[in-house]
Amino acid sequence: MEERNFNKLVNEKSLYLRQHSTNPVNWYPWSEEAFELAKQKNRPVFLSIGYSSCHWCHVMEKESFENEEIARILNDNFISIKVDREELPDVDNFYMTFVQASTGSGGWPLNVFLLPDKTPFFGGTYFPPEPKFGKPSFKTVLNSVLETYKNKSDELEKLKAEITNFFEKSFIDANYSDEINYAKLKDAHQVIVNNYDWKNGGWGKSSKFPMFPLLNFLIDYYLVFKDENSKKIVEHNLFKILTGGIYDHIGGGMHRYTVDNQWIIPHFEKMLYDNAQLIQTIAKYLIIDENNFFKNRLNETFHFMKNELKLENGGYLTAIDADSEGEEGKFYLWNYYELVDTVEEKFDKELFFEYYQFNLIEKDKFLGNISMRKIPDQNDSILLNELSLVQLHLEQNRKKKIPPEKDNKVLTDLNSLLISALTLTFRATEDQKFINEAISIFDFIQKNLLKQNKLFHSYAEGETKIEGFADDYFNFIQALVDLYEVTFDEKYLYQAYEILNNSISLFYDRDKKVIYQQTEDSRLPIRTTENNDYSKPSSTALATALLLKLGKLFEEKTFISIAEELLHKNFNDAVQNPFGRGKFLSTLLHMVSPDAQLILVEGDDNTSFDKFKSFLFRKISPVQLTLFRKKDSSFNFSYLQDKKPFENKLTLYVCENFTCQRPLNNPDQLNF
Repeated sequence: MEERNFNKLVNEKSLYLRQHSTNPVNWYPWSEEAFELAKQKNRPVFLSIGYSSCHWCHVMEKESFENEEIARILNDNFISIKVDREELPDVDNFYMTFVQASTGSGGWPLNVFLLPDKTPFFGGTYFPPEPKFGKPSFKTVLNSVLETYKNKSDELEKLKAEITNFFEKSFIDANYSDEINYAKLKDAHQVIVNNYDWKNGGWGKSSKFPMFPLLNFLIDYYLVFKDENSKKIVEHNLFKILTGGIYDHIGGGMHRYTVDNQWIIPHFEKMLYDNAQLIQTIAKYLIIDENNFFKNRLNETFHFMKNELKLENGGYLTAIDADSEGEEGKFYLWNYYELVDTVEEKFDKELFFEYYQFNLIEKDKFLGNISMRKIPDQNDSILLNELSLVQLHLEQNRKKKIPPEKDNKVLTDLNSLLISALTLTFRATEDQKFINEAISIFDFIQKNLLKQNKLFHSYAEGETKIEGFADDYFNFIQALVDLYEVTFDEKYLYQAYEILNNSISLFYDRDKKVIYQQTEDSRLPIRTTENNDYSKPSSTALATALLLKLGKLFEEKTFISIAEELLHKNFNDAVQNPFGRGKFLSTLLHMVSPDAQLILVEGDDNTSFDKFKSFLFRKISPVQLTLFRKKDSSFNFSYLQDKKPFENKLTLYVCENFTCQRPLNNPDQLNF
């Protein structure tokens, strides 16, 4: 048996770091020890950032990091550091910002060369072992960087000041708007609508990424302005995603993105945050309109996440790899003839191909994936059952293959995002399994990742590590608010208030008017901010929305004041670059619509509770506060003082700007 030599990553809990622990490269994890060594030896730092489910990260490892010659160059001339971007998102954000600005593009693996004080001076993404794709070979890059570091130290020193100034502008400076012109919000909405791809769905002309914060903004816009076009875009985009090759029609759940513009050919990794937001957006759509096909896909995706990503102790893993047996998508791809033979073992081939189509991806091996040709009649139970049995048969056969590896981390921000998705799904379906699962995940976080109101970011193999980021705090607070609005258990709301109060002192800079990504104890030259909502809601957008909502609910003027500062700080960028600010645009809707309050007051006769609850569940306006005042409630807000049960029955007060209509105690009077 071949003896393996391990580098300093061998004891790390991150699966991605451990995957590199047998490389001949003398990797260090991110640590002050590594940077001190770089200073002592006067060497540049080679920083490589990726994640375990990243296909091109695996490719570069095989081609370069397992190459003895390249390893020798790195070990003799550099201090090499490996980072799991999911473990240290602030490090990824900082250096990705530099690479995107200096090269015009970004992605993973992210490879950056630093001075020993952590200042970057050159970077890129994937570098091949030999020149190709218009890129120089990795060896050429290494030699060029060494030449620059050794012979151009004066130029690098001058560059440091420019780079520091660039980072200050990137993360902190913004065009503060003294006055918010809400007509620009409608203009931003029109830009989003005008650029929508009505043929294929989504935005962009080449690769297609799901943009769930943007879709949720469009639903919110529909709820506020009754704009039918916004609703149609969401329906169309969901349809394209759920019938396309980006969706796994055999095992459920969706892949990360597609390399084509028709949602057919995916990169095959499956991410928790994508699938959580998929069910969240479907649920939100189902509240405004019924769609049984969407509902079935929601259930499939939930079962995929529960079956494939859930740990026994209740937390959900981060991702499933794109690769298996060293090949991307091997687990998910079918040989056409194998697919036909497998279907024909038990079923009618013609029926299957009436509804599904085979998409050829690898011509030489006749390999491809599956998408939908047409949607079956959702009222035809016999047909649906037959197609379900075909799907199950294919899934059982696919399980004979070696499956892709699962990442081993449970992250607070992503599990909190899943809680929010499940609470909304419970509102849309009133199926108890969804709220049960949400509470189970909350219990996991409470037990393993929260200590005296201090959150931690990552849990792996029984170990909790890394102080929580702003994303962890604000996603968890959002989850607490969402849990309150479906359980009416006041403990969630009070905990949300307490942690939000703590979060402001940890992350908000009142002078610069920014939410930092990390606490003052930053591992980077400057603290970073995270404002973009492309793939999931940003900490800045979440914080702004939560400060507005809980500020009004708890009558906390400081919260409202900070929220307004954040709105002014981010307004211009959000309306000028709307595609990456979906969650923030939803928050702006708070300011263009009257505040809405739905206040349910317990009486002696509460027999109509379920009907009132169903009414409240379907009210999801972005500007709405929902409260249930129980007899033994500890709520002591001024706007509740005159809210009494009418005729001693359970009573609903429907209010705008805390001016209420006539109290309702008969659910038959409700307008659903």
